[in-house]
Amino acid sequence: MKKLLIMSLLLFSTMNNQKEHSDLVEIELKNRLASISKTDTLYVDFTLNDFLINFLEENMYTKEKNFSEYNTLVPFLSESNIKMIFNEQEVIYLKKEINNNFTFTEKDIILKRVVRSNYEEEKKAIGNDGMKLINFKQKERLFMSKPVILSNQEYAISAYSYGNHDSFSSGIHIYRKIKGVWKIYAEIKTSFS
Repeated sequence: MKKLLIMSLLLFSTMNNQKEHSDLVEIELKNRLASISKTDTLYVDFTLNDFLINFLEENMYTKEKNFSEYNTLVPFLSESNIKMIFNEQEVIYLKKEINNNFTFTEKDIILKRVVRSNYEEEKKAIGNDGMKLINFKQKERLFMSKPVILSNQEYAISAYSYGNHDSFSSGIHIYRKIKGVWKIYAEIKTSFS
């Protein structure tokens, strides 16, 4: 009986985490859809996990570093937020979470103008076809990492890069759960593209 209860709790936790991840992805998708024309399609590619891991490692809070050395984070987050989100234990936890399975399929996307894509495969398939290359370059794209929820379950973090072939804006979104609903809490612009 005890084993069955533990298995049920683990299954519920996994299902709940999957829902939380889907909610975070949906926030990002709606945010990006609002910035393009109502007839355009948004092409989504979940390939920025390594970028998010590097960002976490580069900004990990250590006692040896002076707070002013966190110039990437200081304009966007308070010292207490930096210490909470980027402390060594949390970074280790988040890296482990990023590497856990994440399944987000088209059936999870309730937004009709979103298409899951693979940028590199598309690019390779086009070759030197001029018209296909022009269409490829004009597509509005969103590259994302898996959104990961901090151990306190109150904050989450995700990397993004958004735009078309010639112009991308990139950054990190910090989300905060307020009254049970995820909201973008801070946006940290990066030079990644």
